[in-house]
Amino acid sequence: LNMNGIPFLGAILKISRPSKYGGPVMTGTKTWQELTGQRLPVHAFMDMSAEEKINRELFIGNTTPEMTEAMIREFLGNAMIQVGLNTMPGNPITACRVSGKFAFIELRTRKEAASALNLNNIPYLGAQLRVGRPSKWNGPPDQHGNWEDILAKYMAGELQLPSAAANNAPEQQQQQQQHPQPPPPPPSPPPSSPPPNKKKSTANSSSETPPREPPNSSSASSSTPP
Repeated sequence: LNMNGIPFLGAILKISRPSKYGGPVMTGTKTWQELTGQRLPVHAFMDMSAEEKINRELFIGNTTPEMTEAMIREFLGNAMIQVGLNTMPGNPITACRVSGKFAFIELRTRKEAASALNLNNIPYLGAQLRVGRPSKWNGPPDQHGNWEDILAKYMAGELQLPSAAANNAPEQQQQQQQHPQPPPPPPSPPPSSPPPNKKKSTANSSSETPPREPPNSSSASSSTPP
């Protein structure tokens, strides 16, 4: 009983006395987390009350004699993982018990139990399984679809597996590091004014006639005869 809550293959195992047990009540038992100091995974519950169990339990109808408990648990768990109805890694179905033409499955969390209702009408071994709440459940009506609706959305790409999105993120980051984008080109310089035409100015200066100096009055008077 002290192994109650031990993790195994992504599930939290529930270990307790069967409902038909009429012996003395065992006191002083601890959970696996209390013994080892480990923490429960995210979204995991350790409430063993009957009310909590009903919230995580579903009815499976239209089963056939060749369907065993392990087969039903494996098939429905893989179907939930295929379309991304699970909230954490591993099979979300922790237990299954078959009773004639129907069965009951127990899931890890309330959220995964509500998501598993979308498996209704899933085909398996020539039969269409009915997935619903047990007769003892008295909660509010659930909003969910059937397997045909979920499968159509998945095939159309409207549903994405959380694990696939997480796996694609590091690949995209690695591709960006291996093939970085080139930097943008530098801005073009502003248009500059054309330089002055030196030839034109030289030609203009040569064509102009320089001013003539006035005659020297002393030289002119000396050249005039008396």
